[in-house]
Amino acid sequence: MGSSGACLTEIAILILLNTDETVLISNALEELQKHLHDLKSFCVDKNLSINLYKTEVMMFNITQAWVSISSLEFLLGEEKAPYTRS
Repeated sequence: MGSSGACLTEIAILILLNTDETVLISNALEELQKHLHDLKSFCVDKNLSINLYKTEVMMFNITQAWVSISSLEFLLGEEKAPYTRS
């Protein structure tokens, strides 16, 4: 994959899967967008869909000085994935 994900001790975690839920993990905004693009491509290839009503982008340890919440926009194909603070 070529991305760093998040580290838990010395293990890099890129994705968590649980039944019908998927969690994408990234340390960078651009990397997260790439994960979303890859997920969308996979779903299109496998004739699967992503329910945007059940999809949220959540970020941790972010300060307003680092990024403006209103400027965040993550896309799944051409559709915007909603951002949540909690």
